[in-house]
Amino acid sequence: MDDIAQVAESFVDEQVITRFNGQAATALTVFKVGDQDIVNMARMVRAYVDGRQGKPLVWRGLERLRGSDRHRAWELGSSSPRPLPPGARIAPTTDLARFVEGRLGLLLRNASYGAVLVFFALLLVLNWRAATWVGMGLLTALMGTLVLMSFADITLNLLTMFGLIVVLGLLVDDAIVVSENIQTRYDQGEPPLTAAVQGTEQVFWPVVATVLTSIVAFVPLTFIRGHIGDLLGALPLVVACALSMSLIEALLILPSHMGHSLAKRDRSHPTRFIGMIRRAERWRDHIVLDRLVPLYGRALTVALRFRYISVAVALGILIVSVGLVKGGRLEFTFFPDTDSETIIIDIRMPIGTPIERTNLAVARIEQAAQAQPETKSVASVIGQRSNIDTGLADAFAPHVAQMFVELKYVEQRDRESSQVIASIREALKGKLDEVERIGFSEIAGGPGGQDISIRVSGEDVAQIDAAVAELKQMLGGFDGVYDIADNNDLGQLELQINVNPDAQAQGFSTSEVARQVRGFLYGIDAHVFAAEQEDIDVRVRLDEQPRRSVFAIQNCWVISPDGQPVPLSEIATISESETYATIRRINRKRAVTVTADTAPGTNPETIVATL
Repeated sequence: MDDIAQVAESFVDEQVITRFNGQAATALTVFKVGDQDIVNMARMVRAYVDGRQGKPLVWRGLERLRGSDRHRAWELGSSSPRPLPPGARIAPTTDLARFVEGRLGLLLRNASYGAVLVFFALLLVLNWRAATWVGMGLLTALMGTLVLMSFADITLNLLTMFGLIVVLGLLVDDAIVVSENIQTRYDQGEPPLTAAVQGTEQVFWPVVATVLTSIVAFVPLTFIRGHIGDLLGALPLVVACALSMSLIEALLILPSHMGHSLAKRDRSHPTRFIGMIRRAERWRDHIVLDRLVPLYGRALTVALRFRYISVAVALGILIVSVGLVKGGRLEFTFFPDTDSETIIIDIRMPIGTPIERTNLAVARIEQAAQAQPETKSVASVIGQRSNIDTGLADAFAPHVAQMFVELKYVEQRDRESSQVIASIREALKGKLDEVERIGFSEIAGGPGGQDISIRVSGEDVAQIDAAVAELKQMLGGFDGVYDIADNNDLGQLELQINVNPDAQAQGFSTSEVARQVRGFLYGIDAHVFAAEQEDIDVRVRLDEQPRRSVFAIQNCWVISPDGQPVPLSEIATISESETYATIRRINRKRAVTVTADTAPGTNPETIVATL
């Protein structure tokens, strides 16, 4: 065998290069399945990584308990029987659970700050007892909402927590109405418990109507379909649970607390603290009742006396408001870009580009990304592109690459992700002339996709190509428009081999010639044997140099049906051609989509309207 061939043991040809912060790496992606808790999973993965790195586990809260999931994950990592190879290290990146943790932290902070601000705001206009119980009602309604969500099988996620943040300010409205009415009837001389019962009955139906109208206002969002429907469809359910719980708290729990609190006031002896509060309330009543209320009454009297002027002013404001939108003075943006901690860079070279040239282009982008002070880590995959939503590979080709730039936490940087992207673009000017397409996107809430997307369809391919070229030229004339591209991609150059009729008469078939040419280039699996706990293929093929030569392919020899070697050029016609990589149709018509991204401060809606 050594006289005619070279035998070597190697891995299967895999045209994929993976790097992390400029060093060779391999990536492992962890996905949640079913109803698993993404936050708990992320904490377990971090604990496992800490264990493999030999770091002590940082205990927080209930995780001090031995035997918790996080503790077991840390022990599994720290006691791993296989240590990392010398010079290798393990590090987490692109932790999407931080979005959920950040939104949960925002919700808790908003609830805490909201309760404090509501309490002090109510102190300005209500009795301190009413302010206290309304503030407590906010927390009670929020906790009850979580219980209702549990019974309704609604989980805490980015969308439901967004709904809770939106509805947080509505939870105290009905409680304020009920407590104020109870306080008013008590101040008019009714016994505390009687004021609580009759005061609640007096405003029962208005409060119910107010809550129901707020719930009904969100119901149309349930009829939206698609990605936008997935984003907004959780709001009505969360709003219904939250407002229903606030209604229960305001009509059943709050009156009891208010009644007994006012009764306790009658029985209690005045103290220095109570005296200070009552003096403060008298001062507040002097400001509100003696000054602000009369001022409001005079303004209302003037508005009613000149009612036609008041109506005209209201209509004028409405007309001006509509005019601001229709005239373009107030720009419309469907989903504005928000700050993100992860930037995705998709690179596409001309089809047919070897992976070595793609690797060089990615290395230049890595240098520009790592030069940004906000960059935390850069992970690159050359030869593969994945869908971030599914985690599955969209394409395997040597001319594509994908990069994940993880930025520092928002609290640790001064620039937003959009500004970092603009800085990377500026650093790459004139350095990526060979790159066919480069796209920047951010992992954030809301629907994905490019800022501008325009579809051109028709019957005539030449007219479609001309329209696409003109459209791309027009887009290039706008300031702040980047990454203009279309999906009408041409395939790489190919050799088409057509067997001659004379050769077919001699017994040559297209399938047999194709099999031999494939063996010439790719190789033939001659045998499979078992070793090292796996099946190993024995592949026979030509040396790499002739396999990379078009001339060698055109002048290769094939074996005839009678066993004689024959030059391929004598039995087949070989021609070079170029075809489309993908043909797309919409309603049975050829369609090409032109896409572009915009810089911060550039409104894509205005550009599309101008086009």
